[in-house]
Amino acid sequence: PVFYIAVIAAGVYFIYPHYIIKASPMWFSGIACVLHNTNKYSKYVAFGLLFGSFGDILLEMDSAYGVDLFIPGLIAFLIGHCFYIRAFFSFPPKRWAVYIGGPLCIAYYATVMSFLLSKVSALLIAPVAIYGAVITTMVFFGGNRFLLTEYWSMGTRICGLLGSLAFVTS
Repeated sequence: PVFYIAVIAAGVYFIYPHYIIKASPMWFSGIACVLHNTNKYSKYVAFGLLFGSFGDILLEMDSAYGVDLFIPGLIAFLIGHCFYIRAFFSFPPKRWAVYIGGPLCIAYYATVMSFLLSKVSALLIAPVAIYGAVITTMVFFGGNRFLLTEYWSMGTRICGLLGSLAFVTS
């Protein structure tokens, strides 16, 4: 039931865009994650969602009120992604995932950074490059978690993979 509230809250944001409404689906998803399972993985994911919601709030406030909150928002997202990495890193990567997924993630990072870094101010080059490296690492471990069929159900694995891919594309 809590997950459905998160979906409804996400829909409400398109009708009434407000930073609290934008963050609330992540809060409800975090609650659902912890209620579903109280292991360390779920707690790390919930903390990742919480810090992601802080990042969304800060970026929305930056946009709505003209306050310079981009770097604090980026830091909140960065901390959230570190929690996701820790959650996904609960199990060692499959060897072939390292040989295939690793180079794919590095190629993706290099491609995106070569485009993106030429568009940002000099002050943002290092933060954006670090953020890109962290989110790419998170995608690698999220993809690896998808491959760990012996530990997780297909639904959980798909949610982790889609979540990490959604973050990297946003």
